[in-house]
Amino acid sequence: AEREMVWADGEREEWLRPSERTGTTRTIDTFHEAGGWPEVIRAYRDERITYAPHQVIMFAQAPEALVRPLLAGWEPRLPDYHLPNIKGLVARFELDVRHVVLANAKASPYGFGPALLPYLDVEVARLMADWFFRLKSARRIAREWLVGHGTYAVPYLVPDAVGKKGALRNKAIAALSLIASEHGEDAVVEAAKRFDA
Repeated sequence: AEREMVWADGEREEWLRPSERTGTTRTIDTFHEAGGWPEVIRAYRDERITYAPHQVIMFAQAPEALVRPLLAGWEPRLPDYHLPNIKGLVARFELDVRHVVLANAKASPYGFGPALLPYLDVEVARLMADWFFRLKSARRIAREWLVGHGTYAVPYLVPDAVGKKGALRNKAIAALSLIASEHGEDAVVEAAKRFDA
């Protein structure tokens, strides 16, 4: 059940930089001119801002105190070109925007998979093991996640690797084998010792 964020050095700061992200839209500007960010939020709540890319801009730019409470109910389906914006939201809101990133990455692994790189939990570990094992288009992303998290990912993969025979087991074993090839078998065994009786 544990979920955490693990950032590479300088990664979060890089994702927070707005250089590649969409600036604004006429829709957001219109509501903002009418009454500032509270009016934009009111328009969103009243379903007058329904286009998901416009909502991304609102979440990226509005004061955090106004938009963070709205994240739990936000379930957009986004076009792939919004990866830079989603990375900015990941850096800003971390675990509070995980459900958005995960849903979009499942729908478009190549398009949004890179936004999952800082997340460390069992569901993301299983997804990365799956991509590494069977999905050529997302294998590079999965490899980056598995090697990057290294032995910290081991506890999330071991239960499946020693579980019943089947797809989950095969995928977890492949993922652990990759980690062992990069970080050493002894390091993987040591990381798995938390499961000793």
